[in-house]
Amino acid sequence: MLTTATGYRGFDQKPDTPQPQVNERVSKQLDAALVHSFPALSQRHVADYEKLFLRVSLKLGTSSAASQPSAAQPTDQRLANFAAVPDPSLLALYFQYGRYLLISSSRPGTQAANLQGIWSYQVQPPWSSNWTANINVQMNYWLAETCNLSDCTEPLFTLIEGLSHTGARAAQETYGLPGWVTHHNIDIWRAANPVGMGVGSPTWANWAMSGLRWSRLFGQFSAIPKWKSLFSVWPPGGSGGRLKFTGSAMLPSFPYRLTGRVSLSQADCSR
Repeated sequence: MLTTATGYRGFDQKPDTPQPQVNERVSKQLDAALVHSFPALSQRHVADYEKLFLRVSLKLGTSSAASQPSAAQPTDQRLANFAAVPDPSLLALYFQYGRYLLISSSRPGTQAANLQGIWSYQVQPPWSSNWTANINVQMNYWLAETCNLSDCTEPLFTLIEGLSHTGARAAQETYGLPGWVTHHNIDIWRAANPVGMGVGSPTWANWAMSGLRWSRLFGQFSAIPKWKSLFSVWPPGGSGGRLKFTGSAMLPSFPYRLTGRVSLSQADCSR
């Protein structure tokens, strides 16, 4: 049996938990698990999972008995046969696979679901297993409410609450503006600043609109009573997830005042 622990204490704290304390956490977890038999642990795990998973079922119909692939076939075979032999139950399985990912990687007290999630097998995975905030984070949680998994959204709101603090610093240091802002890529330290190491394309490295997408998520969940205490990051003044632009600007070498809406879209460069 294997247990793990970390010295990470939060995005705003140094990861300097003394090693003996980390070792003690590991030992306590291991001792608590060893009290139970493997069948008992497995049964407890399945019960915890099914409490969420069994809330939703999806049936898309079946093909004729002669052409319907068996659900017992390996998934790769079902995929290879799909074009020639329609397999509606495979689509239903794919739907439930998405729910499985969120159930397994986003529980209260954990980090929000990110790129590789808890399945990352590399010390330095692609994109650092961060949160890509221009679409991927939102995609991870699209199904939370529609698929009856609101219990899995707490880590997302905790992430946003942390970003309201680091994002305020990013807004002031990067743009000299009040409010708070987040960009394209976010890590476990709630980095809200532009990314790209100075060589990334501005269409993504300086993409500063993810805070507005957070606001849409908050709007979606604002009617849920148990999340109301988290909406403090959207203060009455309206600074949450946005920059307070004055509406006009004067460039140092340009004698005319510029006005207009702030906009940035990667679709502008998608030809």
